[in-house]
Amino acid sequence: MKILTTSILVLLIPYTAIHGNSHELDIFIHVGRKIYKEYKINDNKIEYVHAYDMLEDNKILSHYSRKLSSLEKRSLIEFIEKCDLEKLERRYINRNVEDGISVRYIIKVKGAEYKTYTSNFYHPTLISICKKINELLPSEYHMLIPSKTAPGMMLIDQERPGDMGR
Repeated sequence: MKILTTSILVLLIPYTAIHGNSHELDIFIHVGRKIYKEYKINDNKIEYVHAYDMLEDNKILSHYSRKLSSLEKRSLIEFIEKCDLEKLERRYINRNVEDGISVRYIIKVKGAEYKTYTSNFYHPTLISICKKINELLPSEYHMLIPSKTAPGMMLIDQERPGDMGR
């Protein structure tokens, strides 16, 4: 049985690839295509942008930015270092879902870089990193998290089930 869902792309690439700075912590997350969300995290700040790009009509729908405290940065780095990312395979694909969540992860922490790709796949380690990043954001800016029981579907944190309209 194939499950049809909307297509979402989440991309984690080093912040340095975009901005050319060298930090202990560099993460860039891009969710979506024409209507998208971006999450940027580095040593100094965390930023969220929700926007759309339709030909010549580009518009920022919402924006959030704040300084990342040294304690938050240290906590996130320690959390990611404990995730044992070097054991990740290059790809995790659930071929039983025709269209759903595609996620590319490239995470850079203290000079180490980790890359993997998931398609309609619930990977506990990668989901735990997304949830950890959500802890740094107000709830209205949280990343959508794939469901363990239906990996091609999107779920918000358990506290706010069914809130898909953001």
